[in-house]
Amino acid sequence: MSERAPPDFSTPEGVAAYKQELRGVARTVRLAGIGMALGGFALGLTRFAMTPWPTFLMVLTLILCVAGVVLLAIGMVQRTQYHMRRLAGR
Repeated sequence: MSERAPPDFSTPEGVAAYKQELRGVARTVRLAGIGMALGGFALGLTRFAMTPWPTFLMVLTLILCVAGVVLLAIGMVQRTQYHMRRLAGR
């Protein structure tokens, strides 16, 4: 990351610009995490439609939900680290 000045919080426009900048950090990772978690949840709901629910679907549901939560956590950590570096002026 290049040397950047800390964000300008003295004006409402500066705050809005920094919020917009922060929303874009690790966005793909966070959206993938949400998608995977929702996909796992949706797959878990199909359990009620099928009487004998195959074991591999149960495992796949758990894998998708856990992987989604892990991706969300990774995205949050990356965003927090970016925020801390940005406030420090690095």
